[in-house]
Amino acid sequence: MDEKRQLADKFMLRLPNGMRERIKGAAEENGRSMNAEIVRVLEREFPPPQPDSETQALLDTLDAMPKEAVLDFLNDWLSKNVSDQDIEDGIVPGVRSKK
Repeated sequence: MDEKRQLADKFMLRLPNGMRERIKGAAEENGRSMNAEIVRVLEREFPPPQPDSETQALLDTLDAMPKEAVLDFLNDWLSKNVSDQDIEDGIVPGVRSKK
């Protein structure tokens, strides 16, 4: 959980008078922290975007494959479509060059 908290985006927010107490009351009523209560409301109001049909078809295909086959597929695709220069330029963040 600590690692998840460290990776979470933090945002300072000014609330209108009385709203903090209302959030606190709702959080206590629902057995959540104030943060969890705020995130729940925001998730409901701003759901993540849904993948387009082509992306969803690929996700469904990958989901049906054994993990080893997925890793082989992704490694093959990356080796054909992503250059070391792309990695060095930061186009593929978190991936180190083969050099």
